[in-house]
Amino acid sequence: MASIRCDQPGAWALFVLDLDNLKIVNDTFGHLAGDALIRTAADRISRAMTPDVTFRLGGDEFAVIIQAADALADLEAAAQRVFRQLEPPALCEGHSVTPRATIGGARRVRAAEARLPRARRHPARRG
Repeated sequence: MASIRCDQPGAWALFVLDLDNLKIVNDTFGHLAGDALIRTAADRISRAMTPDVTFRLGGDEFAVIIQAADALADLEAAAQRVFRQLEPPALCEGHSVTPRATIGGARRVRAAEARLPRARRHPARRG
């Protein structure tokens, strides 16, 4: 991805993802287990969203810039792919942890950031 077409409406979208259980993992099993959870989640989110690119924003937050036609056509289905990839438990420093995430998605950056808190309030939209 060399550039993003900002002049063409609908040419891209953004997911902002927040890992739901990183603080609990860090507090319960330690930061090495939390780091393992971050690596596992990053790999799984990236696999689910390929060919689009996943970025770690920091802490427990990730972003995906979506340009693939199939994902753009159905953002809900793309989010469900991420949730399915995260479902299997991950081995994190000897502890079995099931990664979970909340996803805010939009076709404009400000809208995605605004929707993440709303997604947190509505558990049915979580994976």
